[in-house]
Amino acid sequence: VETASLGIPQLPGLGNQNSATSLLAGSHTINVWYANPAHFRLAVPVPLSESDLIHNGRQVWLWQSSTNTVTKMQLPAKAPSGAAPMATPAPTGVPLTPQQAASEALKAVGPSTSVSVQRTVSVAGQPAYQLALSPKSANSLIGRVTIAIDAAKNVPLRVQVFARGARTPAFQVGFTSISYVAPAAANFTFTPPRGAKVKNVTLPAGAPHKSAAPAGQAAGQFQVIGKDWLSVAVLPASALAGLTGMGSASGAAGQAAQ
Repeated sequence: VETASLGIPQLPGLGNQNSATSLLAGSHTINVWYANPAHFRLAVPVPLSESDLIHNGRQVWLWQSSTNTVTKMQLPAKAPSGAAPMATPAPTGVPLTPQQAASEALKAVGPSTSVSVQRTVSVAGQPAYQLALSPKSANSLIGRVTIAIDAAKNVPLRVQVFARGARTPAFQVGFTSISYVAPAAANFTFTPPRGAKVKNVTLPAGAPHKSAAPAGQAAGQFQVIGKDWLSVAVLPASALAGLTGMGSASGAAGQAAQ
């Protein structure tokens, strides 16, 4: 479950659970089944609908119940083992798993960071120890980042980001339940529902797997001021249109920084 409470004003697209900016407010649940790089499934349930991504060997299915559409992608026979069928970066860089969030947080560890070990906690029913990363500078708006790591499996189970002086996290992503077992093969099979519109895509052998740059950054509009815990990302208000997919952000002016 990913939860964000950043205190930001209402943004276009926040009400749309399929938009990138919806991850900036409220809670979102993602179900994950993982066997290996070629066999995994992600399900994003929202009220009255669900989106599923199923990777089963050389076949990849994308099912969106809200539009009753299915995209079937056939990977080339000579594709590198475990290669992704297409660039699927997390929207706006928001981490969707505790492992992703922990990796990003640990990149901040350096001379500007104080690291400590906190008391043992229980996350998703597993005993875990907690690392606390705290900025040494009192000017940082971030108070601390805590990472709960499974004491037996050494797997990040939860990451929480606290604003300075806050007692509740502004952002967190963590497992509510976890099973260290191989998922049944049935989880990776998919049959399009009756009446669904099916689009077939075949990727040619040797097709490049390009990585998509975040909106604004690709156009050279993304700028970072400062460094470490005192860095500020600055982008023009027009970049909001790229994040929401809603065209021009006519209601915004100037620049937004976060």
